[in-house]
Amino acid sequence: MYALSLGFIIFILVAYQVQVMTFQYNEQQINGGTLHVQTKDHGKGVKGIQELDELVDDAIVGRTWITKKMNEFQIYFKIENLGRYFSETIHVRGVPPNFFRETKGSLEDKDSLFRSTYMPDWLYSRHGSSGAMISSYTAKNEIFIDANGTFSALSTKELGKDVGRAFETNENRGKSHVLRAGGIFDTAPVLFFTKYPTLLLNPDIGVSLPTFMRMSDGKFKSADEVPIDKYIFKTKKGASNSDLDRVKGKIQAIISRYKNHKLWDIRDELKPFEAATTALNYFFTFTTIVAMVVSFFSLLSSMFTNIYEQTKEIAILRAIGVKKSLMYRIYVYEAFIIVLSASLLGIGIGFVLAYVMTIQRALFTGLPIPFVFPWFIVGIVFAASMVFSALSALFPIYRVLQMSIVSIFRILS
Repeated sequence: MYALSLGFIIFILVAYQVQVMTFQYNEQQINGGTLHVQTKDHGKGVKGIQELDELVDDAIVGRTWITKKMNEFQIYFKIENLGRYFSETIHVRGVPPNFFRETKGSLEDKDSLFRSTYMPDWLYSRHGSSGAMISSYTAKNEIFIDANGTFSALSTKELGKDVGRAFETNENRGKSHVLRAGGIFDTAPVLFFTKYPTLLLNPDIGVSLPTFMRMSDGKFKSADEVPIDKYIFKTKKGASNSDLDRVKGKIQAIISRYKNHKLWDIRDELKPFEAATTALNYFFTFTTIVAMVVSFFSLLSSMFTNIYEQTKEIAILRAIGVKKSLMYRIYVYEAFIIVLSASLLGIGIGFVLAYVMTIQRALFTGLPIPFVFPWFIVGIVFAASMVFSALSALFPIYRVLQMSIVSIFRILS
């Protein structure tokens, strides 16, 4: 009973931690870092972020940006394979060469099947001028027309919710843009990539800024006109809250002069979870202790029964000269082994269930969610095992050993 209770407590605790980490990593994946400026309108292109480029602070070690999705300008794209049995609407977004270097690199899952060089750098090279980063689910549906990873993206300008039908009418079919897959991704910062089919979101493809302008079909004639969606700041590792607050103040002073600009801070999203996590850690610690107290009374009853069934053996050992101190140790060790074995069994059950759930969540979400085991629970269990095992054995054996050897022989077992 105690083993199952402890296993369940560990499983619930890890499940909550995994849920919090999933939220945290998902926020980092969507937003690309700790701080970023979100533009709510079509902005002023690259020139509109010049003041943010010139912002200097010791806590800022890098910065990057990403364009808005092409479909926000009523330019839609879809990818088809040769047989047209697979068709998928995609969102085209432009990225700078330093995109992955300045975002959360731990969330980046690069698998460059066709190009071995660094992905965004390759997009701005001569060979990668028509390159793209695509989702692994898109790539596995036989969209490539040659061994070099070449595929085509068809555009349309028709408005409406049913974008797919816009491609089926000849008057609305736009240009076919030939691209080459430079990298196939399961997940990446800001860009939405997946290796599973999804009905809720359409995957992104990341391209260079020149390719983005070319695919806009004349909508944007220069880089100055391309609207920025997010301007992301990379802060130094281990930056304190005071450092981040100082940077926020400087950024806020700049963006306050612009309309529809918002500063996003991941700490604001995680703050409610911090207090809840602290409270739940205390709760699970208390629950573990309560489970061990309940098991203590069960163990105490078992030890009473066990010792009183062995009174003849105890009397014989005392008659041949075995000291009381050794008798105490024998039964304390026995109780300790019983409690510790049940604890280890419960920890093992909780560990396996929690590990499987963590791997499953990481697999489904495509996020690098680490497995965090609540070792403080193990420490509490080990300490409580020593105390409760000693108490559960000392009470009954002390009562028996205070009797004379003849009186022990007379106890009816």
